[in-house]
Amino acid sequence: MLRFEPWKIVMVCVIALLGFAYASPNFLNSETTKGWPTWVPHQQVNLGLDLQGGSHLLLEVDINAVVAEHMESLVDEARVQLRSERIGYTGLARVDQTVVLQLRDVADTDRAQTLLEEIDPTAEVDIDSDGAVSIALTEAAAAERQRNAVS
Repeated sequence: MLRFEPWKIVMVCVIALLGFAYASPNFLNSETTKGWPTWVPHQQVNLGLDLQGGSHLLLEVDINAVVAEHMESLVDEARVQLRSERIGYTGLARVDQTVVLQLRDVADTDRAQTLLEEIDPTAEVDIDSDGAVSIALTEAAAAERQRNAVS
């Protein structure tokens, strides 16, 4: 049978009571503890902002990055589509908010125009007479993407 010495039981009870005495001001409001004698602990634990129940969270969206990522996806998609249709091109890259490329054969202009317009209907595809292609989002499409990212 398990037996504890009486002095050990008394010591555990005293330590438990001291712990409760030091913790008790946290269960009461600060107005009540101001009237206590000075030898009784009356300081409360200072709760951090997260434990007080209030926090401030600020989320920020890099709006230019949203459009830039979409333009990078347009570059990738244009590369895949043009290669699948065997339309020759050079210099496919994103320059600021525009995707540019140069068609090798000007005769492929119409096929390239319809193919690139199918990739993103909200983008404007312009092809010059010398085969220079530029793809840019319309202002309305860019604004819509930015609104969607924020929401």
